[in-house]
Amino acid sequence: VYSGGMSGAMRHEYISGNWQNTNLSATWTPDYSGDLFVNGDDVYFVSGRDLTLVGREYKLWKNDTAIWSLVAPDESSNRIMIAGGDGRNDGTTRMYVYTQEGDIYEFSPDGSSWTANNIYNGSSIAGTLQIYLGDGRNDGVNRLYFYNSSSTQISEYTYSDGSWSNTATITAGHAMNKMTFGDGRNDGTSRIYYSSGTSLYEISYYPYIDGNWVERTAGTDSGATLGEIVIGDGRNDSVNRIYVTNSSESTIDEFTYTGGTPTVHTSAATQIDGGENFSEWTSFLSAQTVPENTSLSFRF
Repeated sequence: VYSGGMSGAMRHEYISGNWQNTNLSATWTPDYSGDLFVNGDDVYFVSGRDLTLVGREYKLWKNDTAIWSLVAPDESSNRIMIAGGDGRNDGTTRMYVYTQEGDIYEFSPDGSSWTANNIYNGSSIAGTLQIYLGDGRNDGVNRLYFYNSSSTQISEYTYSDGSWSNTATITAGHAMNKMTFGDGRNDGTSRIYYSSGTSLYEISYYPYIDGNWVERTAGTDSGATLGEIVIGDGRNDSVNRIYVTNSSESTIDEFTYTGGTPTVHTSAATQIDGGENFSEWTSFLSAQTVPENTSLSFRF
């Protein structure tokens, strides 16, 4: 279905449940190809291709049929990425397309066709771009997360009350390559994982601490260039592990969580009591900690 990187990728045709290795580059010029999304028997992916010697266009494909196109600026390098899933949390699968101009389009099924909705207007992106759909807060709600290689900030957008809004901007500690969501620790908690250089990082959401988002190093391979990430039961032993492509060594790295659950301390080592009026309580800062094995009690 898809092979290669952002440039020079090759698309293959998926026919009636069988894989037919048919190069369609004669009719489809894959200058820049993004990730794909598989929904049942259908494969969705995006491309930026030459229209003429002086023009380009973006396309969204369903199997071997283009279901949307948009003329792109000539000066653009036409990188484009896709995410798919239940972005509105209403049981309907939609497609989300992120263009080099910094715009995001949502595609909703409308009978046999698709309706495009521009849900985000950004600015032109100099580097590579990524967009994902997942449960980053472990609250059972899918949200859109997107970023580009020229920044360490992840934008979180949530659909609520009929519209999309920016509900968080997460600052990562490192330049991000690829991202995924899932239960990497086998504790029933969905977290964000991203690859960067030789390391894999984990971002956890804590709703009751200052800053909300806490990043930790999940694993490191000193000789690696880590990329795509998948979380799953790779050994068929009911244990989730994290699998990351290593392009430097043409291998896949496996990361297994074996330690205890780290504790995030959110109060100071002194008693803070505001009495019965909650508005008089002082806030806790994430930098404040208590010694290990210290008991905390709360009065309500």
